[in-house]
Amino acid sequence: MGFEHDFYGGYEGEPEYIFRIERQPARSLRIWGGYIDAIMNAVALDPSGWHSLAKFYHLNEGWFEGSPWRIPELSTALDQLQSVESSELDEQQKRVLAALCEWFQVALNEGLDVVILYD
Repeated sequence: MGFEHDFYGGYEGEPEYIFRIERQPARSLRIWGGYIDAIMNAVALDPSGWHSLAKFYHLNEGWFEGSPWRIPELSTALDQLQSVESSELDEQQKRVLAALCEWFQVALNEGLDVVILYD
């Protein structure tokens, strides 16, 4: 599997997320779990509760239960990521966040889904 971006190298043996745009299996985004934790913890809680990707992350559902897992409400997930206050993140976490936003936007523009493979 080819990786468009690899943010996992050096963290072998630790939690790994692979984001893949459906129907483009050769293009994947590989991310260390620590980066995902930092980004998802920086997503602000909506007054009505957690939604989309943040909901599944905070409830340990979705990709934690089965892999691959399709991200529901992809546009909402992108909005959440775009609303993250980047001052809460270090430089590498900001690069990961930018790559995720780009990845989700590409999928939305092409009318495709994003799946998460979790190991």
